[in-house]
Amino acid sequence: MDKVKAVERIKNITGWIENQPISKLPYVEMGFNALDVNLIEKLKVHNDYILRNYGTVNLNVKKFEFIDLDYVY
Repeated sequence: MDKVKAVERIKNITGWIENQPISKLPYVEMGFNALDVNLIEKLKVHNDYILRNYGTVNLNVKKFEFIDLDYVY
């Protein structure tokens, strides 16, 4: 395929992509600059709350647990 035909084919393909419904979606910036600062702060506060209130949970379980064979598939 010569260069002119190749360029024309690429233009057709990119035109087809631009006409797809997904190409009409609004642009969303990605990366750290796109993160909502308020959401990050709320997650940090919630994490601190979890560590303060649930960080010392001790489960009182047996060293070994046995399951009745009727419950095993």
